[in-house]
Amino acid sequence: PVARYEPTERDLASAPPPTGSVRFASGTAEEIPVGPSSVDLVFCRESLMFTDLDAAAAELRRVLRPGGRGVVYLVLDGPLMSEPDSLHLATVMHGRSLRPAQIEAALEGGGLVVDERIDDGGEWGELSQERDGIPAQRLLYASRLLRRPERYISQFGQDNYDIMLADCLWHVYRLIGKLTGYACTFTRPPTDG
Repeated sequence: PVARYEPTERDLASAPPPTGSVRFASGTAEEIPVGPSSVDLVFCRESLMFTDLDAAAAELRRVLRPGGRGVVYLVLDGPLMSEPDSLHLATVMHGRSLRPAQIEAALEGGGLVVDERIDDGGEWGELSQERDGIPAQRLLYASRLLRRPERYISQFGQDNYDIMLADCLWHVYRLIGKLTGYACTFTRPPTDG
């Protein structure tokens, strides 16, 4: 048999990977298992609502090399989102509601520079509706769920009812702009050492 070396996460965090290699490791946004200043690019998709934003931003700065870049993409509360609707979705989805200014404040507070921001209102929802009709289908489901909640709760339970209703409303809110797509790029300053 051939002996294989399986590095521990500590080994991986302390030694840079060979040039051109890719590796995968478990971690969180607040504790990324790589060494300081060892990453050229970070990509965060649909995850920051589950983190301590300030700790995540500080960790992103820690792992990026000076001049390293990052991208954040997620769906956030838009200007049309009411506080009660926002709280309901966040509670059911086990995250929290966020707005673009909160993401940017955390990144900048963590020592990163926000380079560019892109917002899209209902465009993705409109495209989804035109392609496959999912938002309208979810609106139909939400209507039925809201009209006779006891029927669905007795059959599937409160938690499942809440999750399905939140998913339906998510698609409808995305279409009408209560939820907005948000992307930004950021940089660790090149002179930051």
